[in-house]
Amino acid sequence: MTRKPFSMRAALAALLVFAAPAAHGATSTAATPATAQPGTSPSTPNQPSPSAPSSAPSSAPSSAPSSAPPSAPSTAPPALDGDQQKTFYALGLALSQSLTRLDLQQSELAYLVQGLQDGVLKRDPRVKIEDFADKVQALAQSRLEVANERETAEAKAFLGKMAQQPGAVRTDSGIIIISQQEGAGRSPKASDTVRVNYEGKLADGTVFDSTMERGEPTSVALDQVIPCWTEALQTMKVGGRAEVVCPAELAYGEDGRPGIPPNSPLVFDIHLLSIGDTATASPGQKGYHPPLMQQVAGLR
Repeated sequence: MTRKPFSMRAALAALLVFAAPAAHGATSTAATPATAQPGTSPSTPNQPSPSAPSSAPSSAPSSAPSSAPPSAPSTAPPALDGDQQKTFYALGLALSQSLTRLDLQQSELAYLVQGLQDGVLKRDPRVKIEDFADKVQALAQSRLEVANERETAEAKAFLGKMAQQPGAVRTDSGIIIISQQEGAGRSPKASDTVRVNYEGKLADGTVFDSTMERGEPTSVALDQVIPCWTEALQTMKVGGRAEVVCPAELAYGEDGRPGIPPNSPLVFDIHLLSIGDTATASPGQKGYHPPLMQQVAGLR
C-alpha cells in the first residue's frame, strides 16, 4: 500500500480534533460503513521532540529508544477528586489513543511530556521545531512502518481463521461471507439503495456501530459505502442475513476511523431488509475527521 507524505507542525492541535470522538466510547456512527472510501495513509501521530541533550542527533532517529533518556517523572499521579480533574485526565487518554502506534516507551514519554508542557505553557522552547521536523517525520514513519507490519500480520491471521469457519465463502477480492439466512427476494445492484440492519465489530469482538442496538434500521446507497459493502451486499437477497468479514483494504485501510484502528479487518452482521428505499442516512459523515497525517500535511 502506498503512503502519503507526513509533515509536522500543528500536531497537538490536530490530535485534539482527531482524538475527540474516541473519548466518547467505541460505539459511534462516526465509523460506520457508509463513510467515504478509505485512504492509504496511516492515521497516526507524532510529536515534536523534547528536551535538550547538549548535541542533536546527526541522523534520523531509529525506532529504538535513545540510550540516555531523562528519567520519567517519579511523583505520584494527582488524585482525580472531581469531574473537572477527570475530564482533563480523559483528554489525556484521548490523546494517548492517537499515539499508541508509535509504541513510545516510558523513558521517551519524559521527553514528550517536557515538550508538551513547554509548548502549552508557552515557555521558551529548548529546540526549534523547524530544526527537527525531518527527524520527527523520520521517527514517525519508522515507528508506523513497524506498526503497519504488525497489524497486517495480525489481520492476515484473523482473515485466515475466519475463512475456515463452516459455510465461509471467500471472494476473489478477499471478502469472507458466511450466510446465516438465505433471502427470497432479488439481489441489489451497486447503484441501488438498500435498507439494512447491521452490527459492526472489530476482530476482538468490540462493537463499533450497531443499528440493531439502536433499533433503527438504516438506508444507504451502495455506491457510497466502503467497497466491502458494495460487493458483499450484491451477493445477498432481500430477507437474507450474513456475516461479512471485510479485509482492511476494502474497509478503512491504513487510515482507520474513530473507534476503528488502522489496518483493521471488520466483521459485519448484515440483514438485508429491502431494496429501493431513499437513503435516509449516511453514517460516518457526521463527526468524521480526516486522519491526522492528512490534517498536518503541508503545515511545516
